[in-house]
Amino acid sequence: MTWGLDFGSAEMTLDANWMVASPSRDDLLRGIGLALAYEVPVVPDTDDLAAELEALEREVLAHGFPLEVDGAETRLISSRYARADVDTVDALALLNRPGAVMPSEVRVLMATMQRELTSRAEAGRMLAALRLAISEISRALSADSRNEAVLQQCLTRHPILFGPEYSRLVAEFRLGGDYRMDFALVRSSGLADLVEIEASTHAVFNKRGDPSGALVHAEQQVLDWLAWLDRFGELARRELPEIQRPVGYVVIGRDTGWEDESHRRLQQRNLVFGAALQVLTWDGLLRRATTLLQHLEGLAAPNPRIR
Repeated sequence: MTWGLDFGSAEMTLDANWMVASPSRDDLLRGIGLALAYEVPVVPDTDDLAAELEALEREVLAHGFPLEVDGAETRLISSRYARADVDTVDALALLNRPGAVMPSEVRVLMATMQRELTSRAEAGRMLAALRLAISEISRALSADSRNEAVLQQCLTRHPILFGPEYSRLVAEFRLGGDYRMDFALVRSSGLADLVEIEASTHAVFNKRGDPSGALVHAEQQVLDWLAWLDRFGELARRELPEIQRPVGYVVIGRDTGWEDESHRRLQQRNLVFGAALQVLTWDGLLRRATTLLQHLEGLAAPNPRIR
C-alpha cells in the first residue's frame, strides 16, 4: 500500500501497488504478518471482506504466520502478542503503548471487546430474568395451600427455570383429541420437550418409600404422551414442528427434609427412565435455577485485572 494524491479531489489516497494472484491461505497470513511487522496498514477492499480479514488478522496475532528463513519453513509470532490471549479483553492493554498501532490490531482487539460486551449483556439479561423467576417461585413455594395454578403461571412466565436452553413455553398443548399436556417447552435450538406439573403439596414417596399415587399417575401421563407421539408424531408436528423426540418432565412435590435415601430413590428412578422421562421436585427445579444464577453471576463479574 502506498500513499498517493487524487488530483481530481486534491485528497491523499491509500492504494494497493502489489497484489498476489490466487493467494493461498498461507500467502494471506504471510502478507498480513509482514504488513504488521513493517507497520504497513491493511484495509479490506469491501465491507464483505472485513470479517474475513479480521479472522486472518486474529490468527496472525494469536499464532503467527509462516515464513521461509534460510531455506527452512518457520513460523513468526509477534513478541508483543506471544504472551497475550487476543480472545480476552486483557489484550486491550497492549494498545496502551508507545509507537504506532496498526489497524489490524485495533480491528482484532475491538472485535474481542465487542464480543465480550455482548456476552456480558446477554448474561446480564439472563441474570435479571433468573432473579425474578427465582423470587416468584420461592414465594409460591412458601404457600401452604395447594398451589398448582400459581406455579403453572410462574413457569409460563419464566421457562428459564428449566435451563438457559429453553426460550418459550406453549401452554396446554394438545396431542390430537386424546391428550392435553401442561406445557410444551421449546428450546432455543427449536426442539421441544413436554412437561406435566403437579402441586408442590403432593408427596413424591409414601411412608414406605414407594412412589406415591400422584407421582405414578403423572409419570404414566407423560409415558402415554410419548407413546402417542411414537405413533402419531406427524399429526402433532403439524401444530408444533419442534416436537421430534422430546424429553418428558414431571415436576411434583417438595424434597425439603428428605433423607439421603429418598434422594437416592429419585435418582435411581430417573436412571431407569433414562432420557425419556425425568422427575424433578419443585425444590430441585429451584436448585437448578439457583445454580445457573450463581454460574452466570460468576461470568458477569468484572475481571479485576481490567482497568
